[in-house]
Amino acid sequence: MKGCIHTLLAFFSLSTAQAQLQVASGETVKVTSVDEVRLFEDLQNNGTIERITFTGASTQSVTGTGTINHLKLNKSSNPATISSGMQSVTETLDLAAGTLTSGGRLTLKSSSAGTAQVVQHTTAGTVDGNVVVERHIPGSRKK
Repeated sequence: MKGCIHTLLAFFSLSTAQAQLQVASGETVKVTSVDEVRLFEDLQNNGTIERITFTGASTQSVTGTGTINHLKLNKSSNPATISSGMQSVTETLDLAAGTLTSGGRLTLKSSSAGTAQVVQHTTAGTVDGNVVVERHIPGSRKK
């Protein structure tokens, strides 16, 4: 249903060969614990995802125009690629391991509520391609 929030109460993992997570426009996937959605396959995101980790050895494709609050990359090999659409990260981009190929389709958002940050690691993953980085500048109250 459009406009619904789907709440995952425990660890959730997609690793079946034909599995693909799809989040429709106007929908939100919210994780209610410290665990995250661990995705081993493709993602079609046209809604909002609270927290997701791209993991595993297979190449992963991200499509759609959506928002991810906390995006973690923790891949042993092969990239995760944003192949179409535009994905916006609102809180954290955690590059633990592997390569995220952005194709110019990734934005780190900024608003009055806060600015997306890149989590630092001593050994880290990488982003291959352009990323739009926003910075919120509040309006002046000067008269």
